[in-house]
Amino acid sequence: MSERWIAPSKVSAWEGSPVEGSHYTRQQLEAMKRERPHWTRFSDRSVTLTAQPRDAWDTTHSEHVVVMCPIIAWTKDKSRVLIIAPAGDKIWLPAKKSPPPNARKRRTP
Repeated sequence: MSERWIAPSKVSAWEGSPVEGSHYTRQQLEAMKRERPHWTRFSDRSVTLTAQPRDAWDTTHSEHVVVMCPIIAWTKDKSRVLIIAPAGDKIWLPAKKSPPPNARKRRTP
């Protein structure tokens, strides 16, 4: 009897092999070296993933996981960032908007 291998049809971009002592996955570290070999520091972008509950009947509880992704590029207008997902894939995401440092919250009477 011969061995049969079953390969997944689609590997998620949000799964990778953890590296002890690093908040990046092995695939992210390899992609960082390949994409930007002379860079020594990267800006990070946190991405919140929502996992579906394992129990199909439980629709009230979903698990949130935060993964850190290195940013390797920005658009000229800084509206989008190119990140390396945990599986090593490059993905464009909208940039997070942050208020200017001197912005005050408006009070409502």
